[in-house]
Amino acid sequence: MKNIIKNFGYQLKILNSLYYLVFLTFFTDLSVIVVIKHVIAQAGFLNLALLSVLAALRVALYGGSYGIITEIISGQELFFKFKRFKQNIKDNWIFSVLLIVFILILYFIALINNAVSNTSLLSFFSYFDIVFCLGVGYLIMNKKYTFVRIEKIHFDAQLLFSMLLVYFVKIVLAYLLSNWNEGSTLVYKLIALTSQYLHFLLFVNIAMQLNKNCSSEFHRNETPELYLINPVMPGVLLPIEHAFIGNWYCFYPPAFVVIGALTPKKYKIREFYNIFWDDRYFKKGKLVAITCCTSNAHEAYRIAKGFKEKGSTVVMGGAHVTFVPDEALEYCDSVVIGEAVGVWEEVINDYEKGNMKKKYYGMDHLEYPESVHNTLMSLDNEIIPQFMQTTRGCKFNCDFCSTPVLCGPTIRKWPVENMVALIDKVRKKNKRILFLDDNIYADPKYYFELFEEIKKLKIKWIALSSLDIAKNDKALTLAKESGCEMLRFGYEISDQSEEKRHGGKLSLANEYRSLTRKVRSKGIHITAFLLFGFNSDNFKSLVNLIKFALVNPFLINLIMVITPFPGTMLFNKKVAANKMRNLNWMNYDTQHFVFKHDNINEAVYENALRVIGTILFYRPLAYVFLSVVFVWLAYVIFLGT
Repeated sequence: MKNIIKNFGYQLKILNSLYYLVFLTFFTDLSVIVVIKHVIAQAGFLNLALLSVLAALRVALYGGSYGIITEIISGQELFFKFKRFKQNIKDNWIFSVLLIVFILILYFIALINNAVSNTSLLSFFSYFDIVFCLGVGYLIMNKKYTFVRIEKIHFDAQLLFSMLLVYFVKIVLAYLLSNWNEGSTLVYKLIALTSQYLHFLLFVNIAMQLNKNCSSEFHRNETPELYLINPVMPGVLLPIEHAFIGNWYCFYPPAFVVIGALTPKKYKIREFYNIFWDDRYFKKGKLVAITCCTSNAHEAYRIAKGFKEKGSTVVMGGAHVTFVPDEALEYCDSVVIGEAVGVWEEVINDYEKGNMKKKYYGMDHLEYPESVHNTLMSLDNEIIPQFMQTTRGCKFNCDFCSTPVLCGPTIRKWPVENMVALIDKVRKKNKRILFLDDNIYADPKYYFELFEEIKKLKIKWIALSSLDIAKNDKALTLAKESGCEMLRFGYEISDQSEEKRHGGKLSLANEYRSLTRKVRSKGIHITAFLLFGFNSDNFKSLVNLIKFALVNPFLINLIMVITPFPGTMLFNKKVAANKMRNLNWMNYDTQHFVFKHDNINEAVYENALRVIGTILFYRPLAYVFLSVVFVWLAYVIFLGT
């Protein structure tokens, strides 16, 4: 009984991780039923066309869903991937159609012979659900993997018990639905949704049965596996935003490309990024590489601990781990301090010898080897645009930024011909490129050389830059001519801030308005990154920041709390002055005051900045909101009673 419950729990875990597919297919089925009723009432062209579209959508969704479930159960994949879903639609839609047609033929034969005169089509399909799932599962697995001979297929007694239980409950629900006369529509739909869930649960069970009779490469442990993991950021909404906004907000981790290029080809690499973690992903005997920043370090540590407990070897790296390696070693076997280039081959060799070091130092700031470019050129066109980084490093040395420490004092540049080749490879399907540089204008000479070539490719692009690009008319003109749609500037402070006296990049504040107007005159949109929380900041500073965001022609405003990340000069200063009030890394998300401020109430200003940041985020909407507020105030003052 314990094994039955354990197997059943595993089936539920798999299906629950794909709950959205259950909902999508359910709503599609409801839509098909509604349109069929309209067609019966009036068989117009529009109704028939809509029915055809919905029927095709239904076949596609079911074909993709069955394929994804099969791949997860076989171990080919561990979670839903949209790319695999699309491929499964192409591979499996015909199987769903064939089985549906087969059962329809059986129904009409039975109908002609008066064998099912009192049985609805819905109930008939439910009676044959096991046959349908078995047929689809067999056809999909037989196409994907190598089966044992048909006469040798056997069914596990424990799985068979849970399969029959699910089938029985589904038959009962089908009976209730087919005999539903009057009652709550909501209850009817909930029962129908439950029935849909049980259909997929039945398929999961049958797929597991068939999988036991498969002899695919995924059942063997001969191939060493490398898991590359970049955990989601903290919170509930942020990972969902990442999933929907895509590569404009959440990027394919560059470390994955570098490590993938430096890893021997005999390794099978699985990638985990932008997904909610499920404990069933923990496996034993794997090499696990986890990269993280400060705000997702807590999740990285949890995942590392889980893999260690399972018996895998865990290596951690990234900005946060580089600066607090001893903390990370409490949860993993080894850490890479700095960059993987120059040390990853050593990590692999030590892993294969079973002699891992605690710390590997990659602080030589090496150039990427040619193998990284070759790996990029071999990747899908969906991934390459997420690794468009022309330079590494920044010419400024801001005390709140970790880039100077991580990347070193020298600006490292990607060869112009290699960058042009990457863009040329993807530009037909990706007309807009987002460059990941900390500062696209870090090296003016290289900038001119590169973008003169990019101008010939006829693309659109977006990048982070320092505002001093606007001091050079030729540089700004070239940006526009080469396809620049938006530049993202770190203004950091308002032009009224006292922090201007510290010089460096902040000294540009006196020219903010004139330089900003020059950028906009070229037709280039601007995203402004504004920081609050400097030593001199107070209520007046916040008012000046709001005025600055409204007066200047920024399309998007991002107002953030200045955050002393580990490894930065600011962090060291705050620690030395005993100003740190919070070492919970989850709060290091530029939305919390993690240090004591002399002039403000941290909690009050945190909440105020969230509201202000939301209102001012998108300029057109900010004006709409303010207009509504002013109209409402005018109404209350002059017309209110």
